[in-house]
Amino acid sequence: MKKLILLTVLLAAADALAFGPMEVPGGKWWQNEQIVADLGLTPDQRARLDHLAFEHRDRMIDLRAALEKAGLRLREMMDDVRFDERAALEQIDRVAAARSLVEKHRAGMLVKTRAVLTPEQWAKTRERLMEKRREMRDEKREFRQERREQRRDRRQEPPCLNTPIPDEF
Repeated sequence: MKKLILLTVLLAAADALAFGPMEVPGGKWWQNEQIVADLGLTPDQRARLDHLAFEHRDRMIDLRAALEKAGLRLREMMDDVRFDERAALEQIDRVAAARSLVEKHRAGMLVKTRAVLTPEQWAKTRERLMEKRREMRDEKREFRQERREQRRDRRQEPPCLNTPIPDEF
């Protein structure tokens, strides 16, 4: 039981880390003409960002596959009738190491992107990232509030009271 709790905590912590303090926006944002004009990106910078993005995606495919395989092996170990605690703990280390590589590569992409941009371009990009994060946080907060209200409404009004009584009974 303790191992299952440990595994759950580790996986939850890893998921929380997946959002990290800051990530480069998704997609090829440097090809958006409005952003290009706002930041003043040069053709060379755009080409370098294209190359970085390709290399990043290519490597992430391998890293995510390794993480998924490590997780699959762990799930199999946890479900095995002949449970081996030591082997499962070693596999948890492998899962954690695979997650760490994914996060390290994401952070490295951010560092490489930062190196392509001038300080002024980075400041504008960072502000865009922070604004996007605020928007996502607000959307998440609104969604949670709506769900709470829906649950509260369901508890206050039993479904049987809303059912119409047929005329012919």
